[in-house]
Amino acid sequence: LLEFLEEHFQSLDSPVDITVSGHSLGGALSPTLALWLQDIQDEWDPGGLATLSVYSYAGPSPGNAHFADYLEERFGERLQRIYNPLDVVTHAWQVAELAELKALYWPAIPRDTLWDKAVNFLIAITNGISYTQVDPRALALNGEVKQELLLPLAPAMVNLVGQVVYQHTLAYFELLGLIYPEPPSALGRRLAGQTD
Repeated sequence: LLEFLEEHFQSLDSPVDITVSGHSLGGALSPTLALWLQDIQDEWDPGGLATLSVYSYAGPSPGNAHFADYLEERFGERLQRIYNPLDVVTHAWQVAELAELKALYWPAIPRDTLWDKAVNFLIAITNGISYTQVDPRALALNGEVKQELLLPLAPAMVNLVGQVVYQHTLAYFELLGLIYPEPPSALGRRLAGQTD
């Protein structure tokens, strides 16, 4: 990436916007990568022509409060975190956020003892690390439990797994208006027109 940018910026003579974006693990790595690029910008963009921005989707917290503050200092409003509050991944790795996972889909899905134990384990291994989500202006999407995925006679864990997978993947397409064949949002229609 660095070699590509160095080569590209050798012949560039006008300002350019660069957006670093990612979903899930990419949602944690995109602010990290953008921050690295910002911190070494003189190496690959000696003319200072690039303006970097970050769009992070569905990501866990990439660092502690100092890291989040540093990102905010370097990017401000050019950093945008977008998340679904019903997405399990976006609750990682802050202890208070992890604790919410036990009843995340309650009352639609009853609590499950095995699920609670798994959450307690995650809390135990991350307690004291002080992970913090980035972007104080984060956009929380209006996620809802997908009722069509609930199987009334199935154990709670089956419904939990189905909901976890949906809320971390397809829910984002629906909540952002990117569903096919007729995306309802202007952004969705624009993106659909640019791709196959």
